Amino acid sequence: MKDLRFIQLIIGEAFLSDDLSEIAEAVHSVAPKCMMWIPTNGLLPEKIHLTTKEIMRRINKPLVGVTISLDGEGDIHDKQRGIDGSYKKAMQTLQLLSELSPISTRYTFQPGSL
Repeated sequence: MKDLRFIQLIIGEAFLSDDLSEIAEAVHSVAPKCMMWIPTNGLLPEKIHLTTKEIMRRINKPLVGVTISLDGEGDIHDKQRGIDGSYKKAMQTLQLLSELSPISTRYTFQPGSL
């Protein structure tokens, strides 16, 4: 696995896991060149920010990225997710992650949601 270049850590909502930083560190130890992407719904802005920061500290390389799923803007997203304020939290997560350097972030909109 030492030449693996890309992996997505898909374990449900990954940031609910209290050992996500340890999991990322273990992946990095066996695949040191691998870019890790972690998808999230963005509902835990502070925890996502702190955990991502800890992962970056543990692997000491810009090899982590976070993908935030969006189903549309504002109320469209909230309605689709069934959680009032979920769009605002996702945007807050994006803002907090943008303060980490270097970090890669992506967000995706579902077709027809705009």
